[in-house]
Amino acid sequence: RDHRALAGIGRGIRRALPIVLGYVPIGFAYAEFNNLDSVKAAVNEHTVAVLIEAVQGRLRLIFDIGQQVAALRPEVIRQGLAASELLLVNEYELDLLSKKIGMPPEAIYEMVPATIVTLGIQGSRLHQRGQQGQGQAISAVMAQAIDPTGAGDAYRAGLLYGYMRNWPLLVCMQ
Repeated sequence: RDHRALAGIGRGIRRALPIVLGYVPIGFAYAEFNNLDSVKAAVNEHTVAVLIEAVQGRLRLIFDIGQQVAALRPEVIRQGLAASELLLVNEYELDLLSKKIGMPPEAIYEMVPATIVTLGIQGSRLHQRGQQGQGQAISAVMAQAIDPTGAGDAYRAGLLYGYMRNWPLLVCMQ
């Protein structure tokens, strides 16, 4: 999203990713911790995610694919899903993703340990690998919106704040 924000996120992925996965996924790039030039150099039209050194050396890949679904090759998306511990999508993106890789949402939920699907004013839904059904729903907090710009980013910021502190996902989603 923002090169400066990406540059300050973490430490250790260059070593961890090949060890954890055995390879660096296509479309994924590496950037050094606190190095804005490294992040800028890593981003191009084929970049799916910039992997920044993890702060504590632990690889935690969260796949927030957004509107990039339409532009990416199916094999790149599958590799991103396989490497991720959490997938964040809205309903529209999930539908595009499902069609793009030729898999129903239920199969996608089994590829990633946890998937959060945002539902706009209806809240969000958590699907965890191995659990059947519609997932666990969290209602949205109702407020009078003056301008919805950045609402999804604000949701993700709160979710990631708790997630990086190892709070339960349902708490993070609130």
